[in-house]
Amino acid sequence: MPDQAATSKPQPKRKPPSSGNRRNPHTHKAVIKAALELLKTVHYPALTIESIAAAAGVGKATVYRWWPSKGALVAEAISSTLTVEDPPDTDDLRADLIAAAEISIRNYAYPSSGVLITALAADLAEDPELLQSFVSTFVQPRRALVRKLLQRAIDEGVIAPDVDPDLIMDMWAGAVMYRRALNHTPIGNTFAEELVEVFLSGAPAHKLGKSP
Repeated sequence: MPDQAATSKPQPKRKPPSSGNRRNPHTHKAVIKAALELLKTVHYPALTIESIAAAAGVGKATVYRWWPSKGALVAEAISSTLTVEDPPDTDDLRADLIAAAEISIRNYAYPSSGVLITALAADLAEDPELLQSFVSTFVQPRRALVRKLLQRAIDEGVIAPDVDPDLIMDMWAGAVMYRRALNHTPIGNTFAEELVEVFLSGAPAHKLGKSP
């Protein structure tokens, strides 16, 4: 009887599990950083996946595996530098609203990356994929959080019940973007308070936390 050990076929080595589309955190950060840095010197239409990959020191296949398009990558890169967090929830509703308005001002006028949303306004209008990606990664999550605060103000009678929270958010973003991109009017330290006072001017003082 032949020796079973001698006649058995060698077992093939098992391949390590594939990472598939899982993102390596270090590489992901490098790609995001490269995209933001390039956007400071290159207009969006001239930006390419190849240039981003080269600046990040990765292959373009890696970038395409993680992002379906340039628009999706740029939208994530910009959104990563913007503030999306729960608005304040204190006993001072007026102060909470002003704090939320200040976050909107920072997002639209003074982003930490130095890449202004207003600088991409035309590209957002012309590139549906960029617009859709930016709306889903930043605009919708941010507005959903602020809407909760505005609804709280409506429920407490600080804002009139017939006021549309989405209109208020449009006013905040529109005012900041207009001043930053078109009018070049300085945005002072009291601008957030002014934005809030526009729709709180008719509220009773005791509801705003003010002394009579």
